[in-house]
Amino acid sequence: MRRTFDKSLKVELARRGLTQAPVAEVLGVSPTTFRCYILGYRPLPSGFRQRFDAALDLVERAERAADEARRKVLAGGLP
Repeated sequence: MRRTFDKSLKVELARRGLTQAPVAEVLGVSPTTFRCYILGYRPLPSGFRQRFDAALDLVERAERAADEARRKVLAGGLP
């Protein structure tokens, strides 16, 4: 099987410190399918790169919001 590896997908995930599972969820694909895209075992569907970039932005914003909410709760301390 010929692989058409797109290294930039994996690099962008690492650069943003994101894992594959939440991005796959936002994209509406299984983690296995998403991994196959990253490793080049499956061809990228048309428009995938744009959807991938949008999913990264969404997951990154969600994680920042969760971190901020966590900080606010913990700053309140124990009763």
